[in-house]
Amino acid sequence: RTAAGVLYWVYANLQSEDLYFTKSTNNGITWPPRTLIYTGTVNVISVWYDRWTTAGSGDVIHIAWVESGTDDVHYVSLTTTNDALGTDTVVFAGASTSTTGAQSLSITKAIGGNLYIAFDIDGGTETGFYRSTDAGGTWGARTDVNEATSDYYHLVPGFAVDTQDIMCIYWDRSASEISRKVYSDAGNSWAES
Repeated sequence: RTAAGVLYWVYANLQSEDLYFTKSTNNGITWPPRTLIYTGTVNVISVWYDRWTTAGSGDVIHIAWVESGTDDVHYVSLTTTNDALGTDTVVFAGASTSTTGAQSLSITKAIGGNLYIAFDIDGGTETGFYRSTDAGGTWGARTDVNEATSDYYHLVPGFAVDTQDIMCIYWDRSASEISRKVYSDAGNSWAES
């Protein structure tokens, strides 16, 4: 739900596996025809809305997805004030993906404005943690949050003095343990508790 009360739904179509969005201006009673975001084989999606970040402003929905046809991680922005889509950007060009559920993907926006994406696209073979300091235009690899095959996680903004720091709620499946990891942007490092 945007600040104006508009509901947005970002999803992959079950039959075509293309990525779409639609919106409702009447609390979900009606949904107009969908708008195509991406044509491909989308099987994992993660979104973050600017105002979900503490003290956040702006009206952009940040969308990340895994394309299993090209084995890549993508990013695009959706500006809700005019429904304008940004440029589709490949965050990570992979070599393989899993379609059996052994994947994890999360995107967030720090209080200071940096965007972060963490992913495991093929059961531990290709994992990564990437940062954008220019609103998703370019992405660079950072110290990976992943520990082992098939772990799951959710990135969220941090609350440290450095407003570019974030946190990760991490489910270590092999240890049957959920922990909090804190990412230091300045130090490019993770600390777990």
